[in-house]
Order: sequence, then structure tokens, then C-alpha cells
Amino acid sequence: MLKLNSIIIVRVQEINTYKYKQYMITLPQKIVKRHNLQKGSELAVLDGENYVMLIPVEKLREMISIV
Repeated sequence: MLKLNSIIIVRVQEINTYKYKQYMITLPQKIVKRHNLQKGSELAVLDGENYVMLIPVEKLREMISIV
């Protein structure tokens, strides 16, 4: 079961580059600090049927190694 600390709404922004489109979200500072994220940190994107979940890659590796 997932433990939910908060629900925060973020907006997806489109960035047009020369070759292709990219999409960006901005994470609130309190989330970045809570999870010790820094510039260049990697997040795994879990694409469910009714949700999208972001998990820091290091935490995902820990979760997988426990199983």
C-alpha cells in the first residue's frame, strides 16, 4: 500500500526544440528537499492505467533489491 504525504498539482509545459518537442514539470521545493533531489537526479516514470508515478531511481533500485 502506498503512503501518501500530500497531493500537489503541477502543470506540464511544452518546450519546442529544433528537432522535437519536450515536456517539463516543475517540482515544488519541499518535495525536492524531502527526497534529496539535485540537478541531474533521475526519476523513474511509472505509467499506470489511471496514474503516473515518479520515483527516484535510487529508491526504485532499493525497492527492487528487497523483493
